[in-house]
Amino acid sequence: IFSKGQKFLEKLMDTIRIIHNLPRSGGTIISKSISAQEGIVLLSEIHPQGINIREKMGDTPDDGDPLHQFQSWYKLFNDKDYTKIKNSNLNFVDKIKIISEKAKKQKKILVLRDWSFIDFFGKPFTEPTQKNSLIDTLLKNFKIRNIFLIRDPIEMYISCNRRLAFFSNNYSFDSFLDGYSLYIENIERDKFIEFEKFIQNPTQILKKISKILDFDFDENYNQNLGNINITGDLGASGASTIENKKSMFNLLDENQKEKINKNKKYLEIKRKLSEFN
Repeated sequence: IFSKGQKFLEKLMDTIRIIHNLPRSGGTIISKSISAQEGIVLLSEIHPQGINIREKMGDTPDDGDPLHQFQSWYKLFNDKDYTKIKNSNLNFVDKIKIISEKAKKQKKILVLRDWSFIDFFGKPFTEPTQKNSLIDTLLKNFKIRNIFLIRDPIEMYISCNRRLAFFSNNYSFDSFLDGYSLYIENIERDKFIEFEKFIQNPTQILKKISKILDFDFDENYNQNLGNINITGDLGASGASTIENKKSMFNLLDENQKEKINKNKKYLEIKRKLSEFN
């Protein structure tokens, strides 16, 4: 009886589509390419602790507020209604419920880009939860469709060290691999996207994403890339085209390459990644 009742309740739930990605793994440009498609409402780097983490980072706290993003980027509420909602001290789930309902009434598809960094890395701003907080928080109220973005761990590690000022002081290669390993344990088979394949053939991969997340693919997405609001990497957030990135592995010297290729954690991650394909 409980199983039947559970299935009935699930039918009544709205669907939330979620993109999960670690830093420097293509989350900004891929999310932007999804957001550029007709009928999509995408909120970026959304997490139950997003407002607090933004404040700790010295950023504008509102950048971590899904309700603020929704109104600032899409303006689907009139000013009076938005002010009333904003002053209601809603919790995180209630905000997502209101956003989802409004998007549905406007016949839009809501997509959330998860801020997985908080859960699987976090430092120096918080201790990682080592679990997917966004899924755990929303699962009782929504049906969830997920995609998981991955990038070669070496490429990602080099990029994080080059582009994130706080990274090198908080993560050794081994501690980075610990977070990466926990992240890929959450990946659902046949629901992952490789960044390297995306930049080689973005249209083909975006068609795959549209099937996984269940929305109609818009062939004209690239014409709208320059008009999309999104948080994340400054280069990708301001981009109007998708650029093919060169491998950074050759930036390492032979001694560094040798150490990496003997690292047991790295070899285990490579084994796990090979099982996805």
